[in-house]
Amino acid sequence: VNSNKQLYSSALALTDVQGLTTALGSRLSNPSSVPIIGPSFIRSGGTSSQYLMADGSVTTGGIGATGPTGATGAQGPAGLSSSVFVYTFSNQTTGTPASGHLFINAVPASATILNVNHLDKDNHDIDQLLNNVSVGSVLIVQKANDSNTFIRYQLTSKTVNTGYVSYGLGYLDKLGTIANNDEVLLITQAQGIQGIQGVTGPTGAEGPAGSAGQLYNNFQQYSYYGTSPTSLFFNMANGCFLTLGGAIANATQASTNMLTRQYRTRQPPSSVADGQDAGWIGTSAVPVVYITGGWRYVYTFGIEDTSTNAPTRTMIGMSSSNTAPVLNAATAVTANTIPFFGICQDVGESTFSFYTRGASSFTKTSTLISCATPGALWYQLTFENNPFSLDVSMTLTAYSTLASASANISFTAGAGSSTLPNPTTTFHPLLIRAMCTPTASGSAVLSLGAIKMHTL
Repeated sequence: VNSNKQLYSSALALTDVQGLTTALGSRLSNPSSVPIIGPSFIRSGGTSSQYLMADGSVTTGGIGATGPTGATGAQGPAGLSSSVFVYTFSNQTTGTPASGHLFINAVPASATILNVNHLDKDNHDIDQLLNNVSVGSVLIVQKANDSNTFIRYQLTSKTVNTGYVSYGLGYLDKLGTIANNDEVLLITQAQGIQGIQGVTGPTGAEGPAGSAGQLYNNFQQYSYYGTSPTSLFFNMANGCFLTLGGAIANATQASTNMLTRQYRTRQPPSSVADGQDAGWIGTSAVPVVYITGGWRYVYTFGIEDTSTNAPTRTMIGMSSSNTAPVLNAATAVTANTIPFFGICQDVGESTFSFYTRGASSFTKTSTLISCATPGALWYQLTFENNPFSLDVSMTLTAYSTLASASANISFTAGAGSSTLPNPTTTFHPLLIRAMCTPTASGSAVLSLGAIKMHTL
């Protein structure tokens, strides 16, 4: 190192050493005028909380204040406990189920009781397990070799009988058809929600405990029981649904056949007019839905036209308008300009087809579900949209006995196409059937079993 404090790899000359000694000596003899500067100072001993002062002394700093308590933790994910049992499905509707069998007391959408023998198909006695399924659990009867064929209920009550358990049911949904003697899985699901611990700051509060899980909330419902339609939260008299058509009548309530109990609207058969409607449409009093909102709508309805293949047009689904569309001899279903999704039938057609419409033309997906008239078929149309999802599924099922035929599709709202509904659009329930000729005999008759809405 020379007097200019430069480092050389070659040997130092004597004059260099002498110059360095002179420079250092001047600094040491007069430190106030030429201070010593260093990047850091290290004190031997001491602690990490001590500070070296300018005069060489040492001081100790105080401990900082405790940080604020962290926010309460977010609610945790749903916990799920499931059990699975193997059974044979029976088409009986009353009595005691045979060993290894289970049955429901009506068609799937109308069933209120599930009876299960305490012996499963493999002759295992699972009496204690069946007896301890809690009210509020979800019960699924699934075809053993097909996970896409199932019926789903919520357990509303439980009665333990000798040799079998009788479960009270609240219908949720179904897919496909389970036939007599099919091998099925009985799946029980008990669901709950649990909070998690909060983020600390140093110590956060524990998140709140979640409530017992309820998979679906039966938000509102029309029913055909009694002498007039009843509901959980509203009814026809409150103006929640506008009735379209002429004469309105209740079917007899004396019958034990679930398919014959209905609320019926029809045109007066003595004066059938072109474009005369039968059906219902939701008014502003019915809570509207948005795609992504998380909901399920279920329509149970029947068609009872009095003449064979009377010229009719039908739209049943979700409409962006609470004004009935025009359906007559000159106006096809696809001529309507309202955003819509559901099922339609046009003049000359004897099957229902799925339809979707956004800001432009309709998209049609043909099905093989018959709607030929006259007929006594009972239909169920189900829509499902999960929370924050753009996907909407539609399932149409036709019932004649316990057996049924079913078809379904799904679509993604918007999806870059103006032919699909927009998630910012509000939708109302719509069930409408209209005559489409001024000369045909008979009339279009639409029967309402129930309209149910669930929030998800």
